[in-house]
Amino acid sequence: MISLKILSIDTSSTNCSVAILENNNVLAYLCTDDSNNHSVSLMPLINQIFQDTNLKLEDIDVFACDKGPGSFTGIRIGVSTIKAFSDVTKKTCMGISSLKSLAYTLPIPTESCYVCSLIDAKHENCYCGIFKVVENGYYKIEDYFFDSISNIINKLKNLNKKLFFCRKC
Repeated sequence: MISLKILSIDTSSTNCSVAILENNNVLAYLCTDDSNNHSVSLMPLINQIFQDTNLKLEDIDVFACDKGPGSFTGIRIGVSTIKAFSDVTKKTCMGISSLKSLAYTLPIPTESCYVCSLIDAKHENCYCGIFKVVENGYYKIEDYFFDSISNIINKLKNLNKKLFFCRKC
């Protein structure tokens, strides 16, 4: 079996998190709530996770980061860091939707249902992603969207299956 190591970071909210995965296993995960001070805390977290796993930047095969929605400045810090690592190592980088990664914080239900990811956009508005549970994950049933929470609730009433929610404040 080929081993694939991924360095993944999330700087889209007040939390700043870093993880190293090998295939489908989390080797290490670090998170801090630093009130959007990611420019100071991200690199120490990355250094710490490399120390904890006895890995180096060159050992990583893929670099991934959260691409939003979320804090504009936080996302810029994450994207520029991952892009720099990719440029230096000549390895692949990718962005992952905050709404999709949020859905995967739930254990994948075994039954046929939907998952709704919500990210608070303030003033009773949210970013929303709606996913149908499929065999090994989630399938986005429509484009991500931004709307008032009341409009989102009305839209979700039309789904005729069990619905799970996950949210990021």
